[in-house]
Amino acid sequence: MCSGRTVTALAALVAAVLASCADTERREQYSIQMELGQTYYRGGHFEQSIGRFTEAAELADGKTEVYQATLGVGVAAAEYGHQLYEVAENLIRNRKKEMGEQKLARADQMHGLANKAFNKLLQLRPHDRAANYYLGLLFFRRATTAAQLPYPATEGGIAQRKRERDEAIRQFEIVLADESGDITRLDHVRAKRCDSPQGHRYLGLALLTRSDMAGGDTESGRAHLIAYLNFVRANIDHLTPQLAQTTDLGEKKFVEAEIEKFKKELVQMQGLLRDLLAGLKDMLAVWEAGKETPSLTQLEREARVNAARREIAALETLTRSFGEPDVSRAQSP
Repeated sequence: MCSGRTVTALAALVAAVLASCADTERREQYSIQMELGQTYYRGGHFEQSIGRFTEAAELADGKTEVYQATLGVGVAAAEYGHQLYEVAENLIRNRKKEMGEQKLARADQMHGLANKAFNKLLQLRPHDRAANYYLGLLFFRRATTAAQLPYPATEGGIAQRKRERDEAIRQFEIVLADESGDITRLDHVRAKRCDSPQGHRYLGLALLTRSDMAGGDTESGRAHLIAYLNFVRANIDHLTPQLAQTTDLGEKKFVEAEIEKFKKELVQMQGLLRDLLAGLKDMLAVWEAGKETPSLTQLEREARVNAARREIAALETLTRSFGEPDVSRAQSP
């Protein structure tokens, strides 16, 4: 017969085995939910993606797993919110006000969830800039959208758009705070001094959108876009010979897709710069005609007109550089 001590030892062993099995099953379920969340996200099914990442967060064991799952929730919720704002605006425009307002409320809820998730990431890892980047991107897209939502076409809505644009700038500046040297030089990218090329992209666009010429927005914004341009061109230059040399069909398709992705980013950037140029030219026309509100003094108007003309010339040069095959032409002298 087993002694009491033996029975106790066996019970402890069984408990340990069961606990180990439970932990293994929990880790497996966490991995499954994370993979499902990513699959739904890639397919554009953001609501389902949020559900899977939320489930993963509940199964997470340790800060690293919590961080990864919470990041998934935040990114998917941000995308779903943007999607819902578009749906809401279309419904309201088509005189389906009640349905549109329901979608609008849901969109606000999703962006609130995203904001909460990103701020939780900042608590988990205060020095990890990923949360700052995604917060900046959330505010940037809200502030620069051509749609009316999430902002009403009122004085208050316009003011909120400006506040969120400024918050986007603040977040992207945090992301890039540790970068040093001349960011417009090609070796800034090639020597891996560049922590966030996409951060340069969106900070540059946000600064050019704000366009405080006296405060240096436009000059700084162009510099950040050159850093981003150098990154894109460096990748295309690196991948092009790789495409020519590879004989593996799978690898060739992958490299082709990567090249097309970077080329698409260049095309998108050209479109955004053309929009910025059009807006700046409209402002110049108003100042030249003396129709600004409130009215400026003659000296103030002349200063703004001259600054706008210089900026238009600089932006036109930058826009052309996004289509040049030689990345070195995009560098500042």
